[in-house]
Amino acid sequence: MPNYRTCPKEYIEKLQVLRYSLKTIRTYSYSSLFEEFINYFHHEDYRALTEKDILEFMRYLVEERQVGTSYQNQAAPRWPSMPSSAPRRILL
Repeated sequence: MPNYRTCPKEYIEKLQVLRYSLKTIRTYSYSSLFEEFINYFHHEDYRALTEKDILEFMRYLVEERQVGTSYQNQAAPRWPSMPSSAPRRILL
């Protein structure tokens, strides 16, 4: 894919600050789930994506890719730094 975006360094650093294990960081950042998410919205700045975008991506995983429940659940918490107040944005 041209212009493929890799997992941002800031995201990995945020996971480290939140004391995620190395195995979890590898899964969340290098297994391509987060990369798949940011590349799904390849025409947009990933820092501007909102909760609505996350829900759209989750619908895509379920309806178009027909992923299993465990994969969907693994993909869901990929944004641990999401604030609880609106507007909800991915924070790096």
